[in-house]
Amino acid sequence: MREFLPPELRDQFAEYLATIQKDGVARGLLVVLTRNGERRIWEYHNTLRTEGVPSPIVRGIAHDVTERKRAERALRLSEEKFATAFRASPTAMVITTLAEGRFLDVNESFERHSGFSRAELCGRTAQEVGVWENPGEREEVMRQLQAQGSISNREVTLRTKSGDVRHGLYSAELLDLGGERCVLAAGEDITARKQAEEALRRSETDYRSLVEQAPYGIVRSTGEGRVLMANAALVKMLGYKSEAELRALDIARDVYVHAEDRARVVEECLSKERFEGIELRWKRKDGTEILVRVSGRPVRDERGQMAYFEVMVEDITERTRLEQRLSRARKLEAITLLATGFAHDFNQALSGILGYSERLVMAAGLAEPQRRDAEEILCAALQGRELTQHLLAFARRGPVLEPSVVNLNSVVNELEPMLRSLVGERIELVTTLEPEPGGVEVDARQVKQILMNLVANGRDAMAAGGQLTIQTANLDLSETRCAEFAGVDAGRYVMLEVADTGCGMDEATRARIFEPFFTTKAHGKGTGLGLFWVHGSITQSGGEILVSSCPGKGSTFKILLPRKPLPRGDTEASRSGRTKSREGSRPTILVVEDGDLERKLVCEFLEPQYKVLRACNATEGLKVAQQYPEEIDLLVTDQLLPGMSGTDLVERVARCRPAIKVLYMTGYSDFMPASPGRLGPSAGVLEKPFLQSELLSKVEAALGLAGPGCPVRENQPLKRV
Repeated sequence: MREFLPPELRDQFAEYLATIQKDGVARGLLVVLTRNGERRIWEYHNTLRTEGVPSPIVRGIAHDVTERKRAERALRLSEEKFATAFRASPTAMVITTLAEGRFLDVNESFERHSGFSRAELCGRTAQEVGVWENPGEREEVMRQLQAQGSISNREVTLRTKSGDVRHGLYSAELLDLGGERCVLAAGEDITARKQAEEALRRSETDYRSLVEQAPYGIVRSTGEGRVLMANAALVKMLGYKSEAELRALDIARDVYVHAEDRARVVEECLSKERFEGIELRWKRKDGTEILVRVSGRPVRDERGQMAYFEVMVEDITERTRLEQRLSRARKLEAITLLATGFAHDFNQALSGILGYSERLVMAAGLAEPQRRDAEEILCAALQGRELTQHLLAFARRGPVLEPSVVNLNSVVNELEPMLRSLVGERIELVTTLEPEPGGVEVDARQVKQILMNLVANGRDAMAAGGQLTIQTANLDLSETRCAEFAGVDAGRYVMLEVADTGCGMDEATRARIFEPFFTTKAHGKGTGLGLFWVHGSITQSGGEILVSSCPGKGSTFKILLPRKPLPRGDTEASRSGRTKSREGSRPTILVVEDGDLERKLVCEFLEPQYKVLRACNATEGLKVAQQYPEEIDLLVTDQLLPGMSGTDLVERVARCRPAIKVLYMTGYSDFMPASPGRLGPSAGVLEKPFLQSELLSKVEAALGLAGPGCPVRENQPLKRV
């Protein structure tokens, strides 16, 4: 017996023998090895026998409960993922084992409808509780479920805790939990509807009154498809003005989307005394398709011949759409978690690549071949950063916008050298800029990425070469002119247009280009997130993006952003003045970063122009802030620090230096700094990874050395790429 146990558990066998010799009985769970080496869990109950035998013997019973334990563990692991939707669903839902009908879980709606509490049901079988009015009906339902894999809207009869008999529509699917076949079931209480149908049969007068007030469509029709009677709900559902209009219809031709479907449905209905939950595609008077669920019965005359069908119709178009959206939302949520985690980790890895490649590009005396190599590394790192931002935008955790009123001409002029390199020699890049454009309130970095994305797409559409045009213009849209820009309200806009002479798109492709993960590029050539992110960014900034395209005639993207006055004083002279004021004194900056490489890069970026104090963790940073004898102008800290968060550090530093300014560095793009007065002073946020120019620009803004409309610094190292 000892050899049945895994080697690491065999020492416990002596303890087991001592227990059974002492108490005469032993019970519990035991891990054993089968002949083929598989570990199984046994639940045993053994007793010691001493009388009537030459020497004491142990006898007992063991049950293999491995699968049950696995199922219990799997249920615990999965419960958290769907518990919210399961519990809050207005539909009564249960999870049971297939074999025994043992309840594993029920939601609150089922508790309300059945009268049983969750504690009263879980662990007990349906037969023990007496939920089914006819236990044999459950066996029949389970056989059907095993044969088909799922059941949709089967009528069943159930009993509540108080003894009331209730009728329901039963839908179920098979699933595996911990290796055990289980049933996920949902039910709709149709007792009231059943009682209403019974009342209709008892009294034609009451029937007509109830029919006219019923929320469902009700119709009587002949086997040939002629309407005998229809209630007001059905008339409204199908978009007609009166019951008389319906009487003139041929149901197969005028109501069914596919006329041949009715013959199939009629044949099926005639084979049953009742039919329930048949889903059909019908059409309204104007041709709009709807999805309906029909239930009813064939009514026979005294000779047993079919006289007419009596049918109740429910429009489930909207409900089906919501169910599909819920299913898509669950899948997208899983992808969201994956995208967020990947983007954060990838941003951390890019920090060193981006920082050192930028330093190489800016280094004096670097040979031209090595400089070009460094530029390629930097460009690839920037593309990686853009990809992570696309993923975060898809995950609804995109970077916190820092809008300011900017001049789109400045953005185009700044990017033009890099854009010409991006499109290559076979494509002619033409810029047509508005002489005096208005301002737009956007995040300037996002606008640059949007422009690069659209230009890259235009380049890919012109494999054989062509012309790509970038245009800016002021637009004043009156009510009459809005027809030219579908969906755009009247107003004053600045337009950014990117047009190519490439292969173009057909209508079906054009309708889907802003969907996540949709791409027309070859496998491995595109993520399908670029235009999805562009659309989200423009919408988030209060703008509109319009697309026109035809196969073989190129594509034009027009971005319309509300026009605003450009800020005053944003001139070269004023920027020069800001630079001089910074050079007149060297502000002191305390940098707190636990990553050695990142701390080294940040300090090396800042030291040529500022006095820099370093700290490798929050404790050391707080010590420096408390003991440094001179003034510290700015605290630059990572948000995630070992032992203490960045916001906690800021709160403590603010107690001894209330005037200090703060700049957070973070790899999480949805991080928001604390509000002033709660966790210290107001703060800026710098998202990792970042360029030196972006760090210096943020530091200038935090120190009050740069205005909100200040453009990107002129030492931006991408001009030669």
